[in-house]
Amino acid sequence: MSLGHFKDPQGNTIAIRNLRLFIQDINTRPPEPSLAKKLLNEAVSSALCERTTTIHIGATELDIPVSVPWFEAWREMFLSIQFSSDHEFTKHLLACMIVVSTAEDNPLERIQTMGAQLHQNIPEKLPKWFNNNALRYYILVHDAIQDDRNK
Repeated sequence: MSLGHFKDPQGNTIAIRNLRLFIQDINTRPPEPSLAKKLLNEAVSSALCERTTTIHIGATELDIPVSVPWFEAWREMFLSIQFSSDHEFTKHLLACMIVVSTAEDNPLERIQTMGAQLHQNIPEKLPKWFNNNALRYYILVHDAIQDDRNK
């Protein structure tokens, strides 16, 4: 179990269990329903429980799994492929990294264009943002080897 330690605005340390960061392309779309169903079925069928306990009911013996790894596998797959909805926030985006290369003709203009496209929030369209003031991280990538070639 992984723990993340963060400080709130008052400086208090807060422990967050099972913190996960998902980094994805903003244009990523969930799989089609038929593929999603197949992925969920495969997740359940591939999760086996090695440990069982035997229960006796009359003359019948039943081997019952000690845990339910199939459900955990199904839940993980479900959370990874589900669509964002308007009334649940499990897949809404919290922040955005805008990455632009210095090789662009006008990198600052490109950053502004990409930033303007982020929050064209149209209901029933993806991506869905947690709020309208999502965190933005601007990353300007420079290839130093390219400079050496141009000399």
